[in-house]
Amino acid sequence: MTETHKDKCPICHKDFVPLFLGEKNDYTLEACRACGSAMVRPWMTDEKREQYFGEIEPQITHTPNPDRDIELRKKIIQRVMPNPSGKKFLDICSQNGYTVIAAKQLGMQAYGIDEHEFFVEFARSRYGEELFENTSAKEFAETHAGEYDFIYALEAFSLQTHPDELAAAMAKLLKPGGIIYIEEPDGNHWNLPGKFTVWPVVFPPINFVYLSRKGLVGLLKRHGLAVANQFWSWYPFSKFIVKHQKKPHAGHGA
Repeated sequence: MTETHKDKCPICHKDFVPLFLGEKNDYTLEACRACGSAMVRPWMTDEKREQYFGEIEPQITHTPNPDRDIELRKKIIQRVMPNPSGKKFLDICSQNGYTVIAAKQLGMQAYGIDEHEFFVEFARSRYGEELFENTSAKEFAETHAGEYDFIYALEAFSLQTHPDELAAAMAKLLKPGGIIYIEEPDGNHWNLPGKFTVWPVVFPPINFVYLSRKGLVGLLKRHGLAVANQFWSWYPFSKFIVKHQKKPHAGHGA
């Protein structure tokens, strides 16, 4: 019998007491009863994902309407930062490159990073080699600490085998007073399908963890980040504007 009480949740770090959610693509999905986050069990490893991508040899193509996707992302950026021109922008999971181009068209100093070489090769071939880099957020943060006014993270955590490393890197990369826009599938949303595995977003091992709002807020807080605003969503997604936590003012005589 598995001793689940000795197993820690990779999101909230509490003892993992599982709630079975079903199976998909030969992966077992369970939720953490402490924070509500849903995930593949056992936890995904970099080796398993690389093996999968090596087997399928992904060929990246444009979405059906890339110009429309770019316009939609421009609206998101402007909603979060009404005057973006001249600001330094980083897409931390740039994939096809559309958000970087959206930011560039708004006059931002835009750059994108992605851990997957096939995405970076696609984006570079369509939009320019100088705009994209194949690297992890952790590695990138080593040389770009405190540089970015706006960090964009669309479904980045759902693809992340080391969620604490990603949160720490985001905090390190963010300029004082800067903002992070996070959009993540919420594995504990009120409007999830009755059967979790029929939710179209769930597709391991492409993605493999679906953080609850509670889990995501707690994860960010561990790394000095706080939710400054959140957008209501009928669809099962968390949409947050995140900033550095405010430091408490020292009292007189401190």
